Amino acid sequence: MLEVPIDHGDPTGATIAIDINRSRAQRGEQRRGVLLVNPGGPGGSGMALARSLARGNDALADAFDIIGWEPRGVGAATNLACDQPLIDYYRLDNTPDTADERAALDRAAAEAAAACANDKPSLLDAIGTAAVADDMDAIRTALGEEEISYLGYSYGTMLGLVYAERHGDHLRAAVLDGILDPTFTGV
Repeated sequence: MLEVPIDHGDPTGATIAIDINRSRAQRGEQRRGVLLVNPGGPGGSGMALARSLARGNDALADAFDIIGWEPRGVGAATNLACDQPLIDYYRLDNTPDTADERAALDRAAAEAAAACANDKPSLLDAIGTAAVADDMDAIRTALGEEEISYLGYSYGTMLGLVYAERHGDHLRAAVLDGILDPTFTGV
């Protein structure tokens, strides 16, 4: 667990804990540093991805300490209990062709947002891509690393882009697989 500021703009204010795991590089002489990983979602388990990569990818496991973490709103430390409304939302057609389909998607999104807001209202305003990117840099600092490498899939690509924008001087390399369009705001 790592304590991070709820608001990185107020580093002495209230904090939350985020869950982290680390698989150390298998071949220390080949170590290139740390690799933070995120599977996307949003809401996918970065810790599960890190464990999977450490067991299933010798090239990465030999050269990097593989770091997974549960972003704000995910995992035991900061989980928002709004899974069922999100499941209902994801079951709908995400490319609506009719006004009724669009209305159903909008209604389900509003219900999911309300359920999440009702669970931990003080945390909801502190969850977002920029805050998670700042958490990534807090992980880097806590590990005592000057730079990180990053691997992100799906929504995790957005985290990589925002991290590069906010903390690019600490980014060694990034692989963004299945990149999202940062200008897209619709469903």
